[in-house]
Formats: sequence, structure tokens, C-alpha cells
Amino acid sequence: MAWTRYDAATTQDYTKIIYSDGALVTQVNERGWPSSSSSMPTVMALMLEALAIQPGQRILEIGVGTGYNAAIMTMLTGDPRLITSIEIDKGLAQQAQQALLGTVGPVNVVVGDGYQGYPEHAPYDRIIATASVPLIPPAWIQQLAPGGRLVTDLHGSLASGFLIMEKTQDGSISGYFQEQPLHFMPLITEQLPQTSFSTIKNLLQEPRRELFPLDNNSPFPGILENHSYRWFLQWFLPDTHISRQIQGDAEYIYLYNPKHCTILRFQQLNGKWAGDVHGAYPLWQKVQDAHATWKALKKPAPQHYRLEINARNQTILYVGTLSLLVNAPQRHP
Repeated sequence: MAWTRYDAATTQDYTKIIYSDGALVTQVNERGWPSSSSSMPTVMALMLEALAIQPGQRILEIGVGTGYNAAIMTMLTGDPRLITSIEIDKGLAQQAQQALLGTVGPVNVVVGDGYQGYPEHAPYDRIIATASVPLIPPAWIQQLAPGGRLVTDLHGSLASGFLIMEKTQDGSISGYFQEQPLHFMPLITEQLPQTSFSTIKNLLQEPRRELFPLDNNSPFPGILENHSYRWFLQWFLPDTHISRQIQGDAEYIYLYNPKHCTILRFQQLNGKWAGDVHGAYPLWQKVQDAHATWKALKKPAPQHYRLEINARNQTILYVGTLSLLVNAPQRHP
């Protein structure tokens, strides 16, 4: 993957680029993949509007990035010492700390795993995460003050949801979703499993148990591009993933579930789609059941769901008459 570097010393339109309404990659890892970015300004504005910061409130930010968001929050809360921003990357944390100190003052930038929050300055009136998580870390709930609000990107294995959570004075937790998804990079943490890039190849070695054609009236595989269906499917069939691949004239869409060691493969050749299943789990039937259930619920989008965290610290999504348990991602060999 090739990247073009822009900096103030060599780029004529540097200021125009950094103030454009688009996400900017600010760091890549050793494999050339983005490992940090600056979010679209409009997305920052939507999240800060949802956070509803009031002067004097204590705030925890998960992921400092460039420090831009922390600087804005300092202006809203009125005191840089009320902002704590935790960043797992020591280099990014140091750069952001220097930039903030030279602009808005001594924001508390600390190096650590954002999944654990930062209990030393808790409780927080507001918590904002600028990285996506597949479930709400218990530490965030514990460190949120009664009457507090949390804003994050709840992202399962397939789709993103713009979550706003509130903690009542009696300690109960509930949340709702905005219409617009957020699409943040996943939170870097040792507490959650990382994606294995060898999974598809390995699962295709499983015995093929099902082969089927798809007629032109089938919603599959096209429905897998529908954000609302993907959002539902990831909770209805946890630990299910999607990947697309083009090889010559053939196009493949893989829907796979490592937990059940099964992969559903859609193949398009000469304009016609067919599918097959490798592995013992009835994944094709389950995916069709999920689609039928989603249709029966009138195809709800993420904003039609609500979220609760019960006394046993279980996160549950409610949509219509259905409740769906949000489980921690599974670790696979």
C-alpha cells in the first residue's frame, strides 16, 4: 500500500489539506497499514455535540491521536486539567502532549491501554472513544460518574454504530444509536483478540457440505452490502465476518465464522452467483434465518436499537420484541 506524505515544510496546500472535511492517516505500521488517523471534522463535531460537554466537567478521551479533539474539548470544559486522554502509542502521546501544551495548556495525556480507562482521575462526567470497540469495556462503565454520558463507535464484526450511553444516578446504564455510523479504527488493546488473516484459507480446507445456485430473485449476496442487515447479522450470528476477493473473471464473497470453523463462499462467474459451505455448521441456513428475522422486524436500522447493561454486566441490544446479547469476541487458534 503506497502513501503520500504531507507536511508543512514541503506541501504547498498543507493547511488546506489538514482542514478539509476528510479523515487523515497520521501514522502507518510496519506493514504499511494505517495505525492512527485524524477523524473527519464533521464526525468530531457530531460526537462532541452528542457528548454535550458542560463547563467544569471532567472528561476521559480514549485515543489522543493528534490532540486536535482534546484541544476542542478543553475549550468546551474550560480547563485543560479536566481532560485526561489515554493513548497506547508512546510516540503519539508525546507528540500530542507537546502540541496541546503549546496551544491549550497542560492536558493530561497518559500512556496506557484505553480498554482499561484511567481510574486515577475517575469518575468522569463524560467519556469519548475515538476508536471502535466490539463491546463496552467494564472499566469505562465503572469510571463513568452517575449522570454521566459516554459516546463511542460500537462496532461488531460487520458494521458500525454511533452509540450514546448514559448512566443514571442509581447506576443503571442504557444507550441509543444515532443514524450515522462512525467507522473508526479498532481500539488497539491486549484485552481483545486480533483478526487472523489466515482464517479464510484455513476454513476453505474444511470439507464442503453444501453447494447451491442462486437465482436472480435471491437477496444474496447483495444484501450483505446493506449496512442495516450487516448490523443485525453481527449480533444475531456473533463472530461472523465478511471478505471480498476478485481473481481474474471470478468474484468471491466470503462469510465466515471461525468459532464454528465454517465458511460460506459466494462465487460470481459469467454474471451468475452460486454458493458453497465448507465446515459442519449450517451457516447458510443461519444467514437466511437472520434475513427472515430482520425482515419480520421491518428491517431495523441501528438507530432503532437500544442498549442496556444489566446487573450481571451483560450488554443487551433490544430491537422490537427481540433481545440480542453482545458477547466479547472469541479468541481462535
